[in-house]
Amino acid sequence: MNLINRISAGIFIIFSLMVLTFAAIDLTDAEKSKEDKDGALAALIIFGIPSGIIGGATAWNIVRDEKKKEEQVATQESDRLQSIFYLLLRNNNGFITTLLFAMEAKISPEDAKAYLDQKAKEFSASFDVDDQGGIIYQFNLGTKKSF
Repeated sequence: MNLINRISAGIFIIFSLMVLTFAAIDLTDAEKSKEDKDGALAALIIFGIPSGIIGGATAWNIVRDEKKKEEQVATQESDRLQSIFYLLLRNNNGFITTLLFAMEAKISPEDAKAYLDQKAKEFSASFDVDDQGGIIYQFNLGTKKSF
């Protein structure tokens, strides 16, 4: 359906531009009769402008729908990463490494580090460096208090 909408938008816009071009040529030609100029103006009003509006609106809807889809994909990816992050924290008592997160989330080490750095700022986590120089993030999970 998206391909059909793209083709339709293109056809309407091209048709509108053709009508606009021919109407502009006829309307500015001093040798054209009044009847020819009136016909060109009528064609512009009846065919050119409406087809341009339809084509433009269809193209706008396509762009808007693609942005919505991109936002949905970004939201799904954010939710996926967050779920993996919380699961790893729970399973490792608040400790997590860049490598572990990258492997579980199937993302690059650079992306994993950026994500964990952001979460560390967000949750005021502390850092440690292991013997190989890797960063170990420590998040305070809190303790349960019994009342």
